[in-house]
Amino acid sequence: MAINFRFTNKALSSAGGLTLFNQLIENSCLASTVASAMPSNKINPASSAYDKFRNLLMGFLMGADCLDDMKKCHEDPVFDYISGDTLTPVTYGNFLRKL
Repeated sequence: MAINFRFTNKALSSAGGLTLFNQLIENSCLASTVASAMPSNKINPASSAYDKFRNLLMGFLMGADCLDDMKKCHEDPVFDYISGDTLTPVTYGNFLRKL
């Protein structure tokens, strides 16, 4: 596995290590492993169940202790870049209740 480092003079974040964890998760084929456990939706949402699961996992790695902390995680530029869509704590709560 090749890891590429990019240097920038833009926003610095204490969550810079999340890019490494994101690459490890993507290379481990976690999506195909947990696909059968993910809840199905009646409509096609903007974020898939796997994306929500991965965001919660990344939030846990960042130190989120509760669903409200996920809102703070989305304020971080690195987390926001990795997670894609900004989701609310209510969305994460609804997702967890479906599991």
